[in-house]
Amino acid sequence: MKKYLLLGYLLVISTLIVYSQTPPTLNAATGATVDGNIVITFSDPGSYRTSIQSVSYNNTVLPSGALDLTVTDQIILIPSGDPALQVAGSADVIVVATGFSDATVSQTIGHGAANKLGVTTQPVAPSVNGGVFATQPAITVQDQYGNTCTSDGPRSITAANGDGQSWTLGGTTDQDASSGVLTFSGLTATSNVAVSNAYLTFSTSGLTSINSNTFSLALNSPPAITASGTATVDADFTITFADANGWQSKITSITYGGTDISGAYNTGGTSGEITFTPSASTALQAAGTADFVIVATGFSDATVSQTIGHGSPTKLGVTTQPVAPSVNGAAFAPQPAIAIQDQYDNVCTTDGTRTITAAKADAGNWTLGGTTDQDASSGVLTFSGLTATS
Repeated sequence: MKKYLLLGYLLVISTLIVYSQTPPTLNAATGATVDGNIVITFSDPGSYRTSIQSVSYNNTVLPSGALDLTVTDQIILIPSGDPALQVAGSADVIVVATGFSDATVSQTIGHGAANKLGVTTQPVAPSVNGGVFATQPAITVQDQYGNTCTSDGPRSITAANGDGQSWTLGGTTDQDASSGVLTFSGLTATSNVAVSNAYLTFSTSGLTSINSNTFSLALNSPPAITASGTATVDADFTITFADANGWQSKITSITYGGTDISGAYNTGGTSGEITFTPSASTALQAAGTADFVIVATGFSDATVSQTIGHGSPTKLGVTTQPVAPSVNGAAFAPQPAIAIQDQYDNVCTTDGTRTITAAKADAGNWTLGGTTDQDASSGVLTFSGLTATS
């Protein structure tokens, strides 16, 4: 103690040194999880528990709703009361108490029971309709707070079309998670129409399911097709193209002139070729020009104009029947018209000049007059001057 005489007064200055007490040793809770209260224990020297001013975890001061200091020799942390206690991991608990040095203990908090699924990597639509997702979805098994349940055993997770639109999810849709994690592989998406706002749903027994973000499926463009330049009704013919994105293998139907020609084409032969068989479809037995429309899964319809020529001449056909003369001995009115035809009755318009003979075919007592040998042109002849006399 020091004494000073100042202006007739005695001034006494006293220095007080306060020493903080050593806090009790804190014992971390074992087996703690986010699902239940976490009990840290200590041996109270007498006034420690009642002197506690604050408790923090991972540098977050816990509110009263996340802390219970009413039990002797215990500091109880309540995960439901603060997000800092809802994250699985390890961090320091720091206790500040009046008259004591700060006490610290490392506390590990484990994940809770499996409660739901979470999407940690969103699927990205295939670059080609019908292909695999450009990014395959990754799923985690999570507790109520979104922590990955790393101790979860093998668990089958199912991926499905969640939006109910007209597209198909392919690949192995049931795959197994390991240690609470699954990255799907080989999932594909296919549609016959353009689809927007599609999404996947992931589910597993006993847990809350989850939907992915949305994605879109566009239709692929079909290859350019070259029609056959030599097609006729008499023989198989082929259209050609440069196959891309598996278009040829995904063909589901073909029409010609609006008529389905199933069974009359082959897509499984040479790559880049479709072969047509006229003998297998009446639609391909009529000479003329019409469109092939080719439908393939995941592609816009492909269209090509195809001309099919008549076949070789095989027979004659009467296209206008003769009518008896109005006066015996006069000319038929009308005169008969004849066509040179292939096996399917198409007029052989490319047939050269050909002489056709008209003759009496029955045994009746009458005479056919006029020029009975006349020439057809381009496969067609209308007789002139034929008479009938009896």
